Amino acid sequence: MPLQVIFSDEVGIQLPGGQRASWTKGPRGVRTVRQFSPKIQFWAALGYGGSSSLVRVDRVNAQRYTETLRHHLLPLTRHRPNLLFQQDNAPAHTSRTTRAFLAKKLPGRVIEWPALSPDLSPIENGWSELKRRINLRSPKTVIDLERVAKQEWSGLSGERPYLDSLFFSMERRLQAVVDGKGNFLPY
Repeated sequence: MPLQVIFSDEVGIQLPGGQRASWTKGPRGVRTVRQFSPKIQFWAALGYGGSSSLVRVDRVNAQRYTETLRHHLLPLTRHRPNLLFQQDNAPAHTSRTTRAFLAKKLPGRVIEWPALSPDLSPIENGWSELKRRINLRSPKTVIDLERVAKQEWSGLSGERPYLDSLFFSMERRLQAVVDGKGNFLPY
């Protein structure tokens, strides 16, 4: 079954450098100020044998999300009538607008996903590998981060043996959840 599912998700990717702290002296004494590196939110879909492009999706809401699906998910499903679609339960995904859109465009093809479920979607592994590759290239600006992220996702999407292995491991990972009665797993 996992071979007939396309998994989608969003991920926030920060410029390398993460979080910094500095100290400032003001009228109330010295205090710590946390500074975070700029971050970009992306969306992508990953399926056995293919994936979407990496799409920048700042401030996701139902309207923006359905437009992302229209332009980047639907083309992947056009010639695969048995392909199922999986998404998590983020508010934009479960909104009335998104549910109506998916009911019309992918009738009977959206997997109901339980809230607070273990996140074993293969795209999570893809995000982890993408972040690793981005950090190796050390982009310095938000513009560089977006360019590098899209280049690396494109390269990763071309590595079908690695990505396809994530789908072949799904049955084993799902069985581990059942066997572990929902407890922590090393995935």
